[in-house]
Amino acid sequence: REKDKIRMSEAEYGRWYLAKFQDEFTRLFSDNWIAKTLILDKRGEIRPNRKYFLGMDIGGLGNDPSTYEIFDGTSETFEQVEHQITTKTYTDEVVDKALKLEEQYKFKKIYVDDGGLGFGVLSYLKRNSKTKEKTIAINNSSRPVNPDSNKTIKTRKEELYFNFHALGQQGNLLLLKDDEIAESLRSIVTEINPETKQRKIHGKNTHIVEGMIRACWAAQEKHLNLWVRWS
Repeated sequence: REKDKIRMSEAEYGRWYLAKFQDEFTRLFSDNWIAKTLILDKRGEIRPNRKYFLGMDIGGLGNDPSTYEIFDGTSETFEQVEHQITTKTYTDEVVDKALKLEEQYKFKKIYVDDGGLGFGVLSYLKRNSKTKEKTIAINNSSRPVNPDSNKTIKTRKEELYFNFHALGQQGNLLLLKDDEIAESLRSIVTEINPETKQRKIHGKNTHIVEGMIRACWAAQEKHLNLWVRWS
């Protein structure tokens, strides 16, 4: 796959296509993290008077799925209550799915990636009277230190992932026992550029995790003390 090799770094190509171990790669979610976090069975019913949060990653008509990850964040422990996937879906179908889930769960917040195809979904939800006040755009772009500065701090993507990781590490996150979820978590790796020392988070199967990290950003909005030292 010479074409793929051109588009990705040498380290990425070595990992995904040559199955080579690379020192600069480290799985973000260890087997121990996954084992102690993926312990929940589905509840089987929607409990009333709870604070539910929806995180969405939008895939569109290609091979990438759209994911809908629902969490109960009523207490400090965020519990996953639903995990759903749709494939090859038009924007209006994704919106209809989100609105149907809204009718069921009465979400506190809905987090949508506003990049690419997600912008259309965000626009629809922002125009709907039932969801416009609770729909939040949250993407993976860098954030400026201040409005007048060209310098940036860590990317929002890093913040989303580190927040999610810290929730699990500190026992404030419980996920569904699901092979798809476990596989997605295992696919996430961090790569350190040996020259710039900058960290890159990526994977082959990120869509489920991308939905979950958005839903669990609500923990930061609740001002939980989640940050841990990242080595």
